[in-house]
Amino acid sequence: MSKQMRLGKASEMIVLGELLRRGLDVYMPAVDDRAVDMIIRIEGPRGVRHIEVQVKSSKGHNRIIGVYPKSVMAKNEESILIVHHRYENRPDEFMYLTHKQVLGMLSDTSKVGDLMLNAPEREKYKEQDLWHLANRLLHDTD
Repeated sequence: MSKQMRLGKASEMIVLGELLRRGLDVYMPAVDDRAVDMIIRIEGPRGVRHIEVQVKSSKGHNRIIGVYPKSVMAKNEESILIVHHRYENRPDEFMYLTHKQVLGMLSDTSKVGDLMLNAPEREKYKEQDLWHLANRLLHDTD
């Protein structure tokens, strides 16, 4: 396994732990061939929902590599992308983006999907951390 693959898998495990810690039921597929790293199961007034999650990790902030427009377009509207910013000298940061937000950031014509998460973009979504995600999913009354 390459170093990059190890870091990606480590980010998935860290995100999994953080979501479990916040009270969500999270499942990991045996095979990751559909850009689904985990599935969140929510029981609510509308019955049971399953939300597909893709995790991307980043050593820096500006660019998240490998979010392909074609695979995002095929996803359920409830799917989310969780970005794990890893740091050596300070606590890691997590943010999530909804399906609609990711589509708005990707070019339809781009074959290589890179999300640009520069300072203004990060500022726009700064409230979308894992605590907010868990709270939203656990208390959704729709």
